[in-house]
Amino acid sequence: ARTALVAFAGSAHVVVPMSEDPGVMQPYLEGLTTAVMPTEGQDIQSGFATAQALLAREGAPGGVVFMVDELSASAAAELAEAWGKAGSDQEGAAVSETVASMSFLFMLPEGATLPQVPDGASATRVTPDNRDVAEVERSLASAYRRAQLDDEAQPWEDRGAWLAWPALVLLLLWFRRGMAVRWAGQAVLALWLLLPGQAQAE
Repeated sequence: ARTALVAFAGSAHVVVPMSEDPGVMQPYLEGLTTAVMPTEGQDIQSGFATAQALLAREGAPGGVVFMVDELSASAAAELAEAWGKAGSDQEGAAVSETVASMSFLFMLPEGATLPQVPDGASATRVTPDNRDVAEVERSLASAYRRAQLDDEAQPWEDRGAWLAWPALVLLLLWFRRGMAVRWAGQAVLALWLLLPGQAQAE
């Protein structure tokens, strides 16, 4: 999936724009510290708005994964409100949702209680193995499938099945003795008839 990286502290900034190569983020992640941020703080609302703006330019809904060490109740409420408005423009007209899922990876000591997150969002603790990544992946995949099924513009019903029957008849005819030569001759004749004639200027 196309992935972007946003860093936020007192302000939010796009570190890596949407890319199909997640490996390009590795050096940026290794050099990303709080010291490089221009202002201190945790303006998570600005981080979400920046991520939402990136997703709005994509052709399909996506997910936002936060990696934080804390989340206040007021910040969770603000995110819940912003997430609820993600499907409306400034005039209030309905538009396709840009943010299908919201996940939180908390960097907390073992035994610490996970903070409250917005309804519908998932929360997990950073683990030394891949359990945290697998959980986030499951959340993103299920939310993406849900968003696609809710999108009436997505023709998930396979309407091309009826084309298999004429193709099957042609395939059976092809295996009859002499049909391959006959079809090849007809193809050559059709190509010859379709070739443009010689043009002469008079």
